[in-house]
Amino acid sequence: MKNYSKRVLIILVITIVILLIFAGITIIQLAGNKLFEKKELLASQIDDIQFSYEKIEIAIKKMAILITIKDEKNGISQIEYPDGDILQCNGRNEIAIDLEINSNEEYKFKITSNNGYVKEVLIYEEDQILPQTLRNQWNLGVEHENLEIYQGTPVYNGIEEGAYLQNSVIATKENYAFNGEYTVILEAKNIVNNGWGFMLTEGHAAANMSSYFWGLCAGTNGSHFASTGGGDRYQIWYGPLLRDDKWHRHTIKFDGTTFSYFIDNLKIGFNNSNSPKNTKLFIGGISNSGSSYGSNYWGYGNGHYRNLVIYDGALSDYAINNYTFDS
Repeated sequence: MKNYSKRVLIILVITIVILLIFAGITIIQLAGNKLFEKKELLASQIDDIQFSYEKIEIAIKKMAILITIKDEKNGISQIEYPDGDILQCNGRNEIAIDLEINSNEEYKFKITSNNGYVKEVLIYEEDQILPQTLRNQWNLGVEHENLEIYQGTPVYNGIEEGAYLQNSVIATKENYAFNGEYTVILEAKNIVNNGWGFMLTEGHAAANMSSYFWGLCAGTNGSHFASTGGGDRYQIWYGPLLRDDKWHRHTIKFDGTTFSYFIDNLKIGFNNSNSPKNTKLFIGGISNSGSSYGSNYWGYGNGHYRNLVIYDGALSDYAINNYTFDS
């Protein structure tokens, strides 16, 4: 009897040990699965989503949105969001961005994660760098199939040095209409007026010159000016001519209400006139450069010209001030 009880006790102990071993293995497996299980983070576990944006190349219509995700378990992860796709962060969180433009021209980005975290960022018009539609872009240091030599003999010095125009004019082959909003940026250096020194123009010079031409000019008084095409009272002047051997950006834009003239990062002035002439676009002169009317000589804007870009739409002042040409 004693031996039987002893055997039963031994069997019971062995069974308990075996059960404990299996239970331990199961617990370890469950713990391991729990440890390596991919679970969505709770919203409360995300510390922050930071948002920033910057222009990459406005000329090719790209915008970079950099999102920084910080959470308790995975630390910091950064993702770049250029196009509207759903993004994966840390292998588990999906991030989406929605863009809304309201009536005040404020740009609101809404960032949403699939576990409930939402952050909205409002960008005011003066801060935004959203590109408009690029219509044309030329580096004038080389010849282009949709540009022609209109007068004289331009000297093409390559993309870095641009074209040197002396009593010479380059023109678009087709008439160039500016319907609605637009932005035109011309890069020039050491412009010297020969008579009225037309730099970038449409139309022609006549007795009441500023009613017949639109664009940029170097005046006989040694100053730059932009003409809206609406008459003398709608010219915007800046002087003296910039002859410091540096490239300068001359920008004219129309936002549907206001015509503005910029040189580099400086807004020279604005008014409410806008009358493009829908002719060829002339660089270095005008359609009748080399002719005279009374004491006026309709001349040339002699000097160096490098980049010319045209947008269908009015770039913001901020975008103009921060503009870089796409090489």
